[in-house]
Amino acid sequence: MLSESTEIVDEYWASDFGCERVHLRPRAPRLQQHSGRLSAYSGAFILVVDAAPLVSIPSALLSAVTPRATQFVAEAIQDADALRRLLVPGTVTKIIGPALLNYADRSCVALSGTENTRELGPQDDAAFQALRAACPPEEWEPKDFSPGSQPTFGAFATDGALVAISDMEVWADRIAHISVVTNPAFRGRGFGTRAVAAAIDRALDSGLLPQYRVLEDNVSSRSVARKLGFQSYGWTLAARLAQT
Repeated sequence: MLSESTEIVDEYWASDFGCERVHLRPRAPRLQQHSGRLSAYSGAFILVVDAAPLVSIPSALLSAVTPRATQFVAEAIQDADALRRLLVPGTVTKIIGPALLNYADRSCVALSGTENTRELGPQDDAAFQALRAACPPEEWEPKDFSPGSQPTFGAFATDGALVAISDMEVWADRIAHISVVTNPAFRGRGFGTRAVAAAIDRALDSGLLPQYRVLEDNVSSRSVARKLGFQSYGWTLAARLAQT
């Protein structure tokens, strides 16, 4: 990936955390209170980029958690019980991640064919709803697909059925966050890859840097990223906290 692309990603995450770019790669775990775009987040958010973790927490927890700052090593934060202990007196209600961050620019992208793939329009609403009904809610709902508000691309089977969709959500006018879902009955046949390829193509043509974030345990989605030439940047982990 080009150095200019890495700079774009660094600038995005530094703005997210409200910190300097150098703080994205601390030598020892860095603990800070929420700032930047995380200011109103009711949980802990952690970024690891080839270095020690950068940990952002609500200001109300800072004084209690700071004495344990050096314990926020990668191995500990990936252990759910250990992370819960580190965030006391906060009460963790849900942990999301590790989520792998991947990016691709024209220097590394490997676009596959996009046959039987196109941008969706109003005429595809019935097919869109049929695909939604075929997918597990826990896979569909977090992605909040909305063809009317952002570009959404569909991959179709030879019989015309819509079997995979991807979309691109623009973050901070620089990054195109790409999501994808495939009908479980059609997985492993390249439909998701083709749908993502269409979103990448649009993103690059629009001067945006494609981002593909995938949970570490999602083997099939990680395979899509690898096939399309995405490069690893780091990973995030979010721990939602009970409101007090």
